[in-house]
Amino acid sequence: MILFDGLYSLISLGLSFMSISAYYFMKKENLKQFQYGKESIEPLIVSFKALVITLLCIGAIASSIYSLWNGGRDIALGSALVYAVVSTILCGAVYGIIQRRGEEKSSSFLQAESAQWLMDTLLSAGVLAGFLLAFILQAVGFQTVIPYVDPLMVLVIGLYFLKMPYQLFRSNGRELIRMAPAPATAALVYKKAEELLMKYNMQDMVVRTTKVGKTLYIDIDYIIDETSAIQNVKEMDTLRRDFEAGIKQMEMEKWVTITFTADKYWAI
Repeated sequence: MILFDGLYSLISLGLSFMSISAYYFMKKENLKQFQYGKESIEPLIVSFKALVITLLCIGAIASSIYSLWNGGRDIALGSALVYAVVSTILCGAVYGIIQRRGEEKSSSFLQAESAQWLMDTLLSAGVLAGFLLAFILQAVGFQTVIPYVDPLMVLVIGLYFLKMPYQLFRSNGRELIRMAPAPATAALVYKKAEELLMKYNMQDMVVRTTKVGKTLYIDIDYIIDETSAIQNVKEMDTLRRDFEAGIKQMEMEKWVTITFTADKYWAI
């Protein structure tokens, strides 16, 4: 259990440095090579972190099953308790700092870091609780049970912790393959686009949205004819300003492209 906790903490630290490096790399402008921005780096890094954590949990689960099958493991309870107390305090402190100093709540990096260090804190707390239980069992004379405490803790915690990387994969994997954003976000964009469709008497529209990192990409093609209230560039820009004002409350960076055509072929 200590090995699992220590490896998780060490890997968490390495992944945190990787996130920091990626964050500063994304902040450096390079419009020549990254003309559509670097937002895809964020879900890529988070998905990689989820993959590493998944492999660690699977390895720990396999090891615990092997140990349970072979009679468990001996525990040096004194040293184990000291380690568990120190680890819980330190990991909890890091998690608290991230929660207090996190300025960009919508950042996938921040959400992944927060979840990662919360897991580490819970893991260390679980280690502490397990070893306290083993200490009590030893005190009351259940010596034969103690070797099974350590692998059983690893098995339970490893299985439980698989939930976190799954959630990270599910959200960031959608961004990597450019799927539609959350239904509420997509619905708000479509509603505003539809309002403008009716307001300017246009014939039809095609709306595409996706979210990558902190950026919401919106692509709207309006189909117009001679009866539409959009006939020149000035009127097109007026509609764009109306749309921008309508989605201003959405707390994301927006990349908006609104085009107009008389032939729906160019919209689909």
